[in-house]
Amino acid sequence: MFAFFHDLPAVVLGFLIVLASIGYSVAGIAVIGRVEPPETRHTYNDIVGFVIAVVGVVYAVLLAWAAIAAWETHDRAEMAVEREASLVADVADLAEGLGATGVAIRAEAAAYVETVLSTEWDAMTSGERPEAAWAAAEAMRALILTHQPANGAETLVQDHLLDQVTALIDARRDRLYLADYGIHPVIWSVIVLGTLLIVALSFFFGLERRRHQVLTSILAVSVALVVFMIVELDRPFMGDMAVDPEMFRLIAERLAAGAPA
Repeated sequence: MFAFFHDLPAVVLGFLIVLASIGYSVAGIAVIGRVEPPETRHTYNDIVGFVIAVVGVVYAVLLAWAAIAAWETHDRAEMAVEREASLVADVADLAEGLGATGVAIRAEAAAYVETVLSTEWDAMTSGERPEAAWAAAEAMRALILTHQPANGAETLVQDHLLDQVTALIDARRDRLYLADYGIHPVIWSVIVLGTLLIVALSFFFGLERRRHQVLTSILAVSVALVVFMIVELDRPFMGDMAVDPEMFRLIAERLAAGAPA
């Protein structure tokens, strides 16, 4: 829903959100001041305070849940990438125990890492679902399954390699799922509408105009900054806070140098 915002630098997006929050607060109080003067609104400050307290608790629970969910998804994506990269390295290293077949498996592992870095990562940062590295993953599995062990040691290596490449494919599926994962648009609609409403309720306090604008702006900016954090974390492979493929880069360098991954 907010894919456009992920294209903006986080500093710029944060500044725009703060500016919009202050503008909304100042404009809202100016409009409500024309409809009803502070002297009249002052008489029901207690009622407005009670309504804000009740609505605020409900909204705070939703906002906290969304923030925690986005944070946990981001952490899960980081762990999935690290696990996937580690499994590729394990497959490449174990393949050395299968002779000529192992050389082919190691070459496919290097191709897999290179494809993830050169093609798939850009696709994920653009909000697309990558498919390019499936060929290398399936090629590794096919080479392991069709290998004819020459002795008991190769049989053990083959069994362990099959477990590792299966775990690698599972980790890959997890990464691809998380690349598509995000807070549902309906929930985002509730978050945005709730933010506007909770700030709008504060317009009805009867206070001196300048003080009223300052206090309402502080409320609006505080809530908007939490929403900004959720936007940045919502898509773990997009934006300035996106998960970094550093582990894949390190493994690519070691494989290119012929060293243990």
